[in-house]
Amino acid sequence: MPGLFFNQKLDSISKVTRDKWGDMTTTIIYQSVPCRFTNDTSRIRGGFAEQELADALAYIGPKYTVAVDYLIIYENEEFLVFKVFGERDLFGNVHHQKLLLKSR
Repeated sequence: MPGLFFNQKLDSISKVTRDKWGDMTTTIIYQSVPCRFTNDTSRIRGGFAEQELADALAYIGPKYTVAVDYLIIYENEEFLVFKVFGERDLFGNVHHQKLLLKSR
């Protein structure tokens, strides 16, 4: 059912690694990922009223593994993932993932 609402596509999801000489290598993990993408400047509040600014939100299916500091490319714009939330359904299963993104 999540595929019904994911009618946009992320160009790619990549992992950036640094080798022992300090050179950075970008490895594409997924391409053409169905999503729901919104440019959203919103504030996220933590337990101690900390505020973080998200430049965009992306919602993707639960079968993709995404971690903090992954690189997302959407319509030739680069974003860094700074938080990943597993959104659950009524039965406690992860229905989709919500990614908070920063512009790069």
